[in-house]
Amino acid sequence: MARILGIDFGRKRIGLALSDAAGIFAFPYKAITYKEQRQAIKEIVAVIKKEKAQAIVFGLPLSLAGKLEKSAQEAKKFAEMLKKELTIPIYLQDERFSTKEAIAYLKQKKKKISKEEKDCASACLILQTFLDRKKPI
Repeated sequence: MARILGIDFGRKRIGLALSDAAGIFAFPYKAITYKEQRQAIKEIVAVIKKEKAQAIVFGLPLSLAGKLEKSAQEAKKFAEMLKKELTIPIYLQDERFSTKEAIAYLKQKKKKISKEEKDCASACLILQTFLDRKKPI
């Protein structure tokens, strides 16, 4: 299995996580702070090339009812723009509560959490959830 990139999309920052080569574990990678989406896409493409990622798991912030509301529509639109720049598959992953779970986990480790750490931890959780579901029983 090849490496997979996890993405937690935000309007100002995008958290990234990367799997190991075996596709078993997800690790926080980095956060991208951006003003223009084209800039963010360029940086993501550079990470994909550098790390030789073969797929993307993109967090989709569905509403509690599982609907595509404004933030989910914005994320999906960004994922579609990113897809136009790539030849690798992009999987959309329900990410309800990922940020809250990531913050709760990080607060166990330390009191002060940066925005970048939160975004990377959320991306990591999104990716790990995907990897866990792909494992055979």
